[in-house]
Amino acid sequence: MNRLSRLAPVTAISQELVRFDTQKLDNPEISGVEYQQGTLLGYEVREYLLEKWGRECAYCGTTDTPLEIEHVVPRSRGGSNRVSNLTLSCHPCNQSKDALSLVDFFATDKGLKKRLKANGHTANARLERVQRQLKQPLRDASAVNATRWALFSALNATGLPVTVASGGRTKYNRQRLNIPKSHALDAACVGAFEKLHDWTVPTLTIKAMGRGSYQRTRLTKYGFPRGFLMRQKQVHGFQTGHGACDSTHR
Repeated sequence: MNRLSRLAPVTAISQELVRFDTQKLDNPEISGVEYQQGTLLGYEVREYLLEKWGRECAYCGTTDTPLEIEHVVPRSRGGSNRVSNLTLSCHPCNQSKDALSLVDFFATDKGLKKRLKANGHTANARLERVQRQLKQPLRDASAVNATRWALFSALNATGLPVTVASGGRTKYNRQRLNIPKSHALDAACVGAFEKLHDWTVPTLTIKAMGRGSYQRTRLTKYGFPRGFLMRQKQVHGFQTGHGACDSTHR
């Protein structure tokens, strides 16, 4: 933080403290299809479900495919929009389950059985997993991560105003502004703001290069010394990773 402050006028700090905001999930009723329409609450719900269900289809276990929010107990059978009744499924499972109950879907759907076999799962084991997982609310592991809270305390010690936000808000901001995903741009999208200016400019990366080697020579594969290493890490004030600008005129 001190190094960044020397390079740029830092006036405030935003930190992504948690993956999703559990306070936004305290109200169990989500109006209509709000969670499907790209609202901030929708991103919080989706991040929660992705974490809870392991970023795979809850029914067939398919990974690396777009996942859709799915009602375990269909709305037509009295199912609610509570987070405890929501899961994630691939498009084929979402379409074929339709208004079927969970038990009927696993017992009768041939397409599901093919996908389960292809992914190395059995219908009974997968059904038990879904039923068990539904009853277990996900504890926000990120919120109790000691490293993140230690970082929060260190940032507060700088004396600068510190605001915290969730990963759901970061993703919401990035997709709302149509900004590509990268580490630097994710950091720029943390917190509450309306617009992000000049996000296309190049970013510089600070990288730890180590203190050098205590060994004064390299060895061949037979163990004989080869060449030598300097005692100092820096040469004329420069070391590996430093940026330099040549202003020589010809």
